[in-house]
Amino acid sequence: MEIFMETPTAANGGNPGKKKRSWKKLLLWLFLLILLFSLVFHFTSSLLFRKTEAGHLKFITPTVAQFRHEIAVRGDISSSENQDIKCRVRSTGGVMITWVVDEGTEVKEGDTIAVLDNSTLIDSLDAQQIKVAQSEAEVKAAENNLLTAKIAKEEYENGSYKVNLQKLVSAQIKAKEERDRLAEYLQHSKILYEKGFVTQSQLEADIFSLKQAELTLRAAELDIYVLKEYTHNKQTNNYESDIKTADANLSSKKSVHLQNETKLKDIQQQIEYCTVKSPSDGKVLYVNETNRFGSSEFLVCQGAMVRERQTFLRLPNSNKLQVTADIHEGKISYVKVGQSVQVHTDATGDKIIQGTVIKVDENPQPTNHWMGNVKEYRVTIRLENPEGVLPGMTAETKILVEESQDEKLMIPTHSVFEHGGKYYCIEKKPDGTLTPITVELGHSNDKMVIVTSGGLTEKTQLVAAAFENRELISLPELAAGETSSPTIRPKNEEISGDFNGENSNSSSPQAGMKPDGEMGSDGPKFGAGEMGQNTGMPGEIPAGMNGMRPGGPRPGGLRPGGMRPGGPRPEMDKMEQNGEMSAGMGENGFPPGMDGMTPDGPKPGMGMRPGRPRP
Repeated sequence: MEIFMETPTAANGGNPGKKKRSWKKLLLWLFLLILLFSLVFHFTSSLLFRKTEAGHLKFITPTVAQFRHEIAVRGDISSSENQDIKCRVRSTGGVMITWVVDEGTEVKEGDTIAVLDNSTLIDSLDAQQIKVAQSEAEVKAAENNLLTAKIAKEEYENGSYKVNLQKLVSAQIKAKEERDRLAEYLQHSKILYEKGFVTQSQLEADIFSLKQAELTLRAAELDIYVLKEYTHNKQTNNYESDIKTADANLSSKKSVHLQNETKLKDIQQQIEYCTVKSPSDGKVLYVNETNRFGSSEFLVCQGAMVRERQTFLRLPNSNKLQVTADIHEGKISYVKVGQSVQVHTDATGDKIIQGTVIKVDENPQPTNHWMGNVKEYRVTIRLENPEGVLPGMTAETKILVEESQDEKLMIPTHSVFEHGGKYYCIEKKPDGTLTPITVELGHSNDKMVIVTSGGLTEKTQLVAAAFENRELISLPELAAGETSSPTIRPKNEEISGDFNGENSNSSSPQAGMKPDGEMGSDGPKFGAGEMGQNTGMPGEIPAGMNGMRPGGPRPGGLRPGGMRPGGPRPEMDKMEQNGEMSAGMGENGFPPGMDGMTPDGPKPGMGMRPGRPRP
């Protein structure tokens, strides 16, 4: 059969516009076919992918056994009896370690284990020795001065004073004898004068000589009195004052000399402290320090600066060891003194060391910068048989909280997950299909959790990594504020958090947060958001950021209702009715300055200054 196609032309009445519309229809149908093929391919490949994934899944079965509630935590091994080696050298900015024995070295009592820089002390020692020599010479000079003062007083008392007194007494005796002689001579002169043998002038001369002798005698007696009563006392006081001054000066020089000697001995002792000796036999450990950010602040090594009274070395008693571990506040209530502990270290291989909880701190440890407000409490565990264990090692501990007497049905914690407030497992049916099972959980440890209900048996095939493969099953849609999480919170760890996470007891990233606003337990929710009364684009509009139009607040945002709760605003309506918003509200109902730039420019409004334009 032959087909003839007539080419339309202007002569036979062909229509170019009609041909163009035919091509558009053809392209539209072609696009719809491609779209339909893509959807079918996507659906088919999704089923094939799920089937392939299900074929490579790892499955487990529940276990029936005695349940052991254990708290596993890492800790540091230390000695309960330590001899701390402190820096005893005084310094302003610290003293340098010039040499230190290698960590872990076995030392004997009296061995040198560290040497500190003593160059500054040696310089101080030389200067102080000079001061001591000078003060010693000054003490000797002061002693000589005191001795001289005492000798001077004794010399005066037993020498010059007595000599002067003797001279004055001798002069007094001579004056008295002269007076007595002249008095007797005057008596003879008077007798001769009466007989006419002596003239009047001779008699008067004898009388004058007697008066002169009496004056001389009185002067001699006065000299003796002055010497005894005044001169002697004055000189005695002067000599005693000199003695006291010399004695005080000697005491001062001795005090200065004693201080210099004490300082010299102290410097010598400080120099001795620069050579650190081992107080007993043992193994040397370094005492390094870390700051609150967890980084090293002080490392014991050659060239490091150590402060006075800072512990930088330690000699532990290897026969009395303990483990100190920090336990989360959500689990510390289960730890009691006397509980048995199993301790494992890399050094002991498969050997399990038994321990006992001997102390549970009542106060939390200082908060680490990177841990926020998470509180941890320190627990001390005594090791019963610490053979092969050394201080400074890291230990894995398991604190036995309780052990059930009867057998329980248990599954691994990774085979169950939380979704919308319920716990689910993924069961593999005999035909190979996967289906979710709702279960209720009991007590849990770090590996296993008790299943109290849900219809599981020892033969039930469960997906091992349930949370990672939850997309292979159909689950109920999450409501606003709900989440899906791999972390389970069974009965022994039921918690409730707050915005700051201070009461959070779970290690889940969502722990310590509320579901309604305030960075809820699910964090900021993305998906199922709404713009007012109209459904938004799932997965793009954050819930709680939609209060700008009617629809009400949505939980999970920055705060309840997002930026502004939706729905009617009676306060605004009342203000509009009263005319209080006559000038100042933007076209979109926002306060001035919040509605952006309108075609008319910024609107004057209800700012801090009514009526003033606020762009």
